[in-house]
This record gives sequence, structure tokens and C-alpha cells, in this order.
Amino acid sequence: MKRLLVVVVYVVAVISIAVLAQNYNYTIAPWQYGVLVWVQTPSINQQQFIGEAAQAVQDVFSFWDLPVPVPDPDWATPTQTSSQAWWNMVMKNPELFLAEGENPFLSPMQLALGTPFPGDDPEHKLIVPFPAWGEWKIMPLTLGVFPNCELMNRLFEDYTFSGRFGSVAGYTMFRSKESWPKDEYALVRLFPNVESIILSPQGDTQFILLHELAHWASWMWCEEHGVDFSSLPGLLIEGFADYTAYSLTHNDSWRTIAA
Repeated sequence: MKRLLVVVVYVVAVISIAVLAQNYNYTIAPWQYGVLVWVQTPSINQQQFIGEAAQAVQDVFSFWDLPVPVPDPDWATPTQTSSQAWWNMVMKNPELFLAEGENPFLSPMQLALGTPFPGDDPEHKLIVPFPAWGEWKIMPLTLGVFPNCELMNRLFEDYTFSGRFGSVAGYTMFRSKESWPKDEYALVRLFPNVESIILSPQGDTQFILLHELAHWASWMWCEEHGVDFSSLPGLLIEGFADYTAYSLTHNDSWRTIAA
């Protein structure tokens, strides 16, 4: 029953996303590990940022002697399909929703049908290739870049932050119910997966990016080893990320914070 409920929730989520308002001020570009979403087109050098983000992934995983995720050879040219065609594929393969799989990162449905992201218009979706991590295929990482912290925090209405990793769309969907402002419609569309990082280029972008990527690395380690990442103490989760970012930026101030 629990697994069936998950399927129902997923289908409802897909339908809800499909009928939301369709015009948002954002652009989507593939990057080595998934998709990069520019919200209101921040005034930064996008190619430079993509290069820095890809390097940061390598730095974080290498720092902890973990396998570095490997982009798919076709990462720069995701498959484009019509939204209806993707939906028809899902409806023709309902058994994939309930199938058991050995991959801790991807469900059988994701492995078979791919992960859809909004295309250039509501009638199209991009099927982005999966990166590899060691022997596993992993969910593409959505990296969202907001122009400022104010807009980012207004969308979440939680607390002040400059970066975030984790489940975004689900909580926004169930918290807001039917009273979503248009900005939150966009949020549900842009961040459909748990593997999402959002940040603002204001302030120390490198540190924030390294911190959030450290969360991604530790989350994947936990998945591989059957550990519930969200159940770990907050001090351990945040301490690991801060230690990683401080070390990679050659900043020793973490010692004072730890003390």
C-alpha cells in the first residue's frame, strides 16, 4: 500500500506540474552532471560558472577520496521529446513504478524512461543523460542559480540562506496546496528531484557551492551504504560540509567555529 501511495503521489505531481502556468523567466542549460537553471538570468559569466561548478565537483569528491562522478558522453546534447510522448511512455510502463531495483540512486522507471526536465517550451521535455558514480548510474543534479538571496528566500519563506541541498519541490507542493504564488509554480517545475542544489551568486559563491556539493557527496555515500542521510545530526551534516568547503578554500576559520 505504501509503494502504491508513492506511485499515486508521483502521478499527481506530474499532472500538477503539467498544468501549471507556463511562462517563467528562467533558462535551462545542460551541464556535466545534470541541468543548470538560471532563474531570471543572473548577471554572471555563465560558461565560467559552469566550468567552476564542474571543477568544484571534482575537488569535493577527490578531497574525500571518493569516486568522482563521470558525465555521460552525450551530456551536452540531451534528448528532446514532446511532453505527451514522455507521458505516453510512462503510462505504457506502469510496472516500472513498483518494480524493485538494486540501484540505490535510480528507480527502474528512471533507468528505463530517463528523467524529464522542462524544455524550451511546455510542449517539450529534455531527457538528460545519467552521470555515473563508480558502478552506479545516478540522478542528474539540478543546479539552480538565483540572481539574489531575497528572491530565493521569498520562494521558500523559511529562513535566510544562500544555498540549499535536498528535497525542494515536494515540500513546496504539499505546503502550498492550491494557494501557490506563481513564483512557486516555477519552483515546482525547476526542482523536481531530491538531487537539487540552489544558490545565489552573491557573496562567496565558491564556498557556498563547495558546501552544497559536499552535501551531495555525503548524501550519495549514505545512499550507497544504506544510511538515512536526513536522520544524521545536523551538526554532523553541516560540519562535514563546512569542513570540506573551508579546507578546499584554504580557510582555517572553521577551527574557531568548531572550538
